[in-house]
Amino acid sequence: MNKKSFLHLVIALTACVVFAACTQRNDSVSASSSEAEAQSATEVKEDNTAIEQEITSRVNAIYEYVARVYAPGAPEGTDVDLNKKYGSRHWNELVEAITLKDSKIDGIGFWEADPWIMGQDCDKLFIDNLSVTSIDGDKASAAFKLHNLGSVTPVVVKLVKENDQWMIDDLIDSKDSFSWQEAMQSYLAE
Repeated sequence: MNKKSFLHLVIALTACVVFAACTQRNDSVSASSSEAEAQSATEVKEDNTAIEQEITSRVNAIYEYVARVYAPGAPEGTDVDLNKKYGSRHWNELVEAITLKDSKIDGIGFWEADPWIMGQDCDKLFIDNLSVTSIDGDKASAAFKLHNLGSVTPVVVKLVKENDQWMIDDLIDSKDSFSWQEAMQSYLAE
């Protein structure tokens, strides 16, 4: 074998060794990247599970309070506490604006029914089938079945996180596609 052929062979072998090393390193980097992505996905899932539990606990607590407020013999006016206690700032701004508008008119005004109970009257109120349907940063949605006076209403609640607490921003009767927040805004726009 002459020197020139030998030199070409050494260069070719060196290139093969370098290529093999690079390929092995890329496989290692890809494996590490996949492991990091899997770890990140697991952490996100664990975070969402914790948030779902927090939201579930909060909505259950809210509706346990709602049931006490509307129980026979409950003191008058405690339903107002619901808005202040569990409604978002935006929800309360709408309620206050409606209260002001209604104070200037004769008649019933906007509140012919109660958004918290999806009706005018209440008895044997409870919720079940509660599930968190979406989480997007400081906004979330949950769905449940509201039992009141023997009827069942599918409800979706929109929540926002304010001061480290999940607050109700909208109550939606999903059977009738009725959003209380939209209805309040429409009434105020009249």
